[in-house]
This record gives sequence, C-alpha cells and structure tokens, in this order.
Amino acid sequence: MKFLSKCIGWAAVALVFALAVGACKKRGEAVKSDLNEAGYQLTTEDWFRANRENDVAVLKKFLAAGFPMDRRNEGGDSALHAAAAAGAQAAADLLLDQKLAVDLRGAGERTPLMAAVIADQKEMVRWLLRQGADPHLKDKDGFQPLMLAVREGRSNAVAELAPYDRENLDSALLLAALVGRADVIDSLTNFGASVYAKMEDGRTPLMIAAENGHIKATRLLLDIGASRFTTDPGHRSKAHDRHVEWTPSRLIAWGTSIGPATAQMVEGLLARYAHPEQSYRTCLGLFALKRRYDAARLEAACRRACDAGTISYRSVQSIFAMKLESQPLDVVAPTTHLPATHAYLRGAAYYDTPDVSCSLTPDAVC
Repeated sequence: MKFLSKCIGWAAVALVFALAVGACKKRGEAVKSDLNEAGYQLTTEDWFRANRENDVAVLKKFLAAGFPMDRRNEGGDSALHAAAAAGAQAAADLLLDQKLAVDLRGAGERTPLMAAVIADQKEMVRWLLRQGADPHLKDKDGFQPLMLAVREGRSNAVAELAPYDRENLDSALLLAALVGRADVIDSLTNFGASVYAKMEDGRTPLMIAAENGHIKATRLLLDIGASRFTTDPGHRSKAHDRHVEWTPSRLIAWGTSIGPATAQMVEGLLARYAHPEQSYRTCLGLFALKRRYDAARLEAACRRACDAGTISYRSVQSIFAMKLESQPLDVVAPTTHLPATHAYLRGAAYYDTPDVSCSLTPDAVC
C-alpha cells in the first residue's frame, strides 16, 4: 500500500509539472505570436530594433518571453546604448526600471551617456545626466563625455555637459581649437572657458587653431578676444582693444538687469575672493544659465539660493536640477535693495566706477 501511495503521489507531481510546462509553453508561443504580429521575432537583432524604435509595448513582450535584457550586439553594446544613441527615452527608462545600470559599459568601454553624445542626442544627454549618469567616466581611449562631444563637434551636447564638468572647460577649449570646432568653441566660452588657456608648452587656443589652419575657429577666437575672460591687457592685441573689459561693476550691473536676487548672488560671488577677477568665470557660468532657463527662472533660483544662504554657482545649478526654482519659498522676504552691511557684499563702488556709456548686456562694446 505504501508503495502504491508513493506511486500515486509521484504521478500527481508529474501531472502538475506537465501541466505547468504546457502552460508556460503556450504562454511563450502566445508571446511569440504577438511579436510576429507586431513585425518582430524573438531575436537579438529585433530586440535592439525595438529599443531603437522606442517600442515599449514590444519590449515588454520580449521581457515577458524571458529574453535577457542585458544581451549584447556584435559590437559589444547593450540595448541601453542603442536606446541612448537613438534618443529613445521611453525604452531607456524601461531598461533602467529593470535595473540595468545607467553607466553600463559597452563597446570601447563607452557608457550610454557617451553613446548619446556621439549621436548628438541633446535631450537624451540631459535625461541621462538627470538619471545619475557619471559625466567623469572615461572610455578606453581616455575620453570623458565632454571631450567626446568636443572631438565630434557636438555643440548641443557640450552645452549640456559643461555645467557638470567645469574643471575641464579649458582643456576642452584647447581640444576644440586643435580639431577646429568653431561652434563648440562658442559654446565652451559661453560657459566660462578661457580663451587664454594654455598647453604645457604655452600655446593658447588661438595659436593652436591658427597653426592647424582652422580659419573659422581662429576668426571666432579673435572675435571673442581676451576681453571676455582676462584682465591682463598685455594679452590683448590691438584688434581686441575695442572690446570692453569685464569689471565687477559691469557684472553686477548685468545681474541687476536680471533681478535683485541675481545681483545679490553676483556680489556674493565677487566677495568670496581676495581678487574679484578669480570669480569672473563663475559669474559668467551663472549668466550662461540664463540662456538655458530664461531670466525669470534664473532670478527665482538665485532668490532661493540667497534665502538659504548658499552663495554659489553649484547651489543655483542644483536648484534647477531639482526644479525647485518654481516652488514657493518657506519664508518670503522680498528685498529690492541690498543692505549696506550685508556679510557678503562690498558693493559695486568698491571695485570701480561703472562706465555709464556702456550697455548692460555682456556683449556690449563701448
């Protein structure tokens, strides 16, 4: 009897297993049928095609059929690299939700962020940065995303990456001069890269662009001149003398033209250094945010940063990143005039007397 009971038990287990296998097989066949109807097959090639085409519904069918989401193509890239290069944000979002790493390495040790940069996918670059992609990682050739953007002439990507990699702006400008990327040079200098950055041998971007025959880049560098970022008149040629030098009063005047909070932020930045010239690049980086977000949002972000007592470019940048500039302040303390004894401020008169004949815009020429 015991043997008979065991046999019956084994038979029941076998029956349940067979039914389960059959159900799984039918489910798998149903998914394959659905994929076929959508014009896809359960193959690596079609998995990558669905990611490039941002077809989330099809991607979910692949995953339901047990397809491995970390499958690589022949070149060694993942589906996340393919989605990034195609600007397929919905597909990339699905893959990240499935716990695929945002900085997953692919062909040439490149990350999805690098793939988006090379493909000139501006919105995807911005989105990946917000998802936590690391802008400081290097590929096998030692290139970070910003340097890849410069090398490939991706000025849109440069504009997205520059605020995250400010310490390498001068190096990026030297590379842009070397490869003759005029549009990239313009973008980098807007974010504070110095036209008088130097190689180890003393060469400046202008020298590098000229000796390599990059006429457009050379002309642009001449037009920009030392007046944007240097206070040493000896560095300027006569052709540059017509440009107005940056001064603290002019920076403060421009901040005031945006709003009182922006002016307070600029004065605070200028007061952080013994020599205000050291803060010019930070101030110019702050004003570059106006191009990206507009004056009203910049003023709101500066107001929040000043209210919190965090006088820094990074603070304003973080407020934009977290979309806090449009949120109400916990304590509303409108101020149209700065107190004379403010801890951060010396006042415009401390530095020099503004030239009233100049426009308040940064590109004005007296």
